[in-house]
Amino acid sequence: MRTLPYVLLASALLVLPASAHAQRRGGGSGASNRGPLGGQPGIGDQQQQAPNSAEMERRMQERASLGDAVHKIPDFTDAQKDSIKKLEKKYGEVFKSYGIAMRTQMDSARAVGGRPDFREMAMLRMTVDSTRNAELIEARAVLTSDAQRAKFDQNLVEMREREAKREEDMRRRRALADAPPTTGGDLNNGAMAGSPGTPDGRP
Repeated sequence: MRTLPYVLLASALLVLPASAHAQRRGGGSGASNRGPLGGQPGIGDQQQQAPNSAEMERRMQERASLGDAVHKIPDFTDAQKDSIKKLEKKYGEVFKSYGIAMRTQMDSARAVGGRPDFREMAMLRMTVDSTRNAELIEARAVLTSDAQRAKFDQNLVEMREREAKREEDMRRRRALADAPPTTGGDLNNGAMAGSPGTPDGRP
């Protein structure tokens, strides 16, 4: 189970703060509507399954999507939509480079039977988050009215609420993975399994 924290960190790099991909709604700038993670796998599945190299790069590149940030922006002009698409393309290339860096770290560690450097992965995540914030600042600057900016800010609040929930879910799974395994021997096990007799062995 010791590899799970690294899988979870990689997952965080791939889906935060664009976690709303998993709940993609209609509208926006026309980005893909597919959620990057799909359903929630079990812990054993997460330990054994990791996205391949191409999938890592694709998911990371999708973080440039601004579809949720500009969802239902009032009076959203074609010129503004074009500007948002250009930002997505610009930052998509940057996030793709982060995906390549993450893939390289993980593949190099696997090749020697080790684990990625946790600090390097954490630093990469900080860089990813910083880049995403820069993209959102540029996207907000495209908006020209108070109503547009108010809706944009509301969308960000909702996005960050989803991110916080996803982070909490990841922490819970990591804590469960790090917990010592439980063993049998509960006095009530026999009774719960349907075995005859009372817990102390009396008929």
